[in-house]
Amino acid sequence: MITVLVLHVSAAENRAQAEALILRNTADAKKARGFVSRRILYSVDDPLVCYSVTSWSTRADLDAFRTRPGRPAVETEGKEGCIYERSDGGRRLLFSRSETTICIEAEEEP
Repeated sequence: MITVLVLHVSAAENRAQAEALILRNTADAKKARGFVSRRILYSVDDPLVCYSVTSWSTRADLDAFRTRPGRPAVETEGKEGCIYERSDGGRRLLFSRSETTICIEAEEEP
């Protein structure tokens, strides 16, 4: 199993749109082959900070989901991982910071 941990820091002025993107992506993931689960966790101390924890059966399933046609039109930029939503009207900053870590579970000792 593969688990993806993502830190999202929403741009304050576009928090509602950032949250909508996370929820739309969650709904799409639930329909994808190999999806296991997803949890979205919001910081108690900072409502702009959230983490998503998503598990997939295999890395191939994750990669297929990440590269499938029809994904939201976004661009990631800079070392902070700023995420912009693209539209006919230009770009809108949704996340001022994002970090993704792909993990595998540690094997248990006998």
